[in-house]
Amino acid sequence: MKYPTLVAAMAAALMACTCTAESKDTPAPPVTVPRTPQVTQAEPEPSAAPVLTEDYEDEDGESPLEEAILNRAEQCERAKTGKFNRDLLRDMLRNEEDYKVPLQLRGMVLAAACVESGFDPNGEGDHKFSKDGKTPVAIGILQQWPWWSKSPLGPKINRRNPRQASDAWLAHVAKQVPSVTRKCDFRASQTELVWRTAWVTGVRGPSKKPRCTQVSKHWTTFLAWRTAWEPMLKPKTIAQR
Repeated sequence: MKYPTLVAAMAAALMACTCTAESKDTPAPPVTVPRTPQVTQAEPEPSAAPVLTEDYEDEDGESPLEEAILNRAEQCERAKTGKFNRDLLRDMLRNEEDYKVPLQLRGMVLAAACVESGFDPNGEGDHKFSKDGKTPVAIGILQQWPWWSKSPLGPKINRRNPRQASDAWLAHVAKQVPSVTRKCDFRASQTELVWRTAWVTGVRGPSKKPRCTQVSKHWTTFLAWRTAWEPMLKPKTIAQR
């Protein structure tokens, strides 16, 4: 009677092993992990190109301030043809930025060129100062004398090249700023007065006394022009190109 009991015990043990093996081989159900939404950082917006005003259009466009200055310049009373090379005038105006001409003096080189030649790159004048009284001494859009072509004070230029002429003219005026500030005892805040004096000092002949109270012959024209865009200069903050 012991054998049936033993056989039953062995059968029970075999069944238990089979169940354990099956439980080990059966894969566990997958665990679902909630997805975390990915956070993407916003790309920084490209900075706008610094220009004369905050409303600059594009690389070749004109800011409202530029447009106002150029529109007034194209009404130059001395211009003979009535036809203007606006690209040239724009280049001359933007060249003022390179020499840090303050905003309240922007357009100064255009006013000077209007008075001097009516924007004529081949303008000739000051004949009376030549030896024969007939040969032109002043040449070009800014009526520059011969020393501009061979001056040790700056680059030698072709006076009939308006871009070279205006660049040299602005460089020479800007060069006077530190000197007139010191000699005339101007304060740093007197920006317009400093540049007005540098202007007349740069375009007139050498003088033993500083020209602290003088103005150039272009000044009256410039002031009349500036009324067309002066409201745009205050108190609006205008960035540089």
